[in-house]
Amino acid sequence: MIPDITDLAEIADSIFDNAHFDDLPYHMISGSGDAWFLDPDLKTMVLIKRGTEVVPVEKLDGEKFLVRSSFNFLVVPDNELIEIGFN
Repeated sequence: MIPDITDLAEIADSIFDNAHFDDLPYHMISGSGDAWFLDPDLKTMVLIKRGTEVVPVEKLDGEKFLVRSSFNFLVVPDNELIEIGFN
């Protein structure tokens, strides 16, 4: 049986209901201009505009965080993040 649009909407809602990003405060990458950060999925450095809003997902070893930006995950040093609260 092919799922109808209602079933697909329920599946999507359940995925987003289980996401815990809503209860995490937003941060932004400090400074102005551009910066290079590691994208662990692509295993390469990516160019990101400073001032981009991100959500910390996990603290990594040392003083680095895995953060979620609009389109990808990044590894960002703690001193590059500024907490801006809930938006």
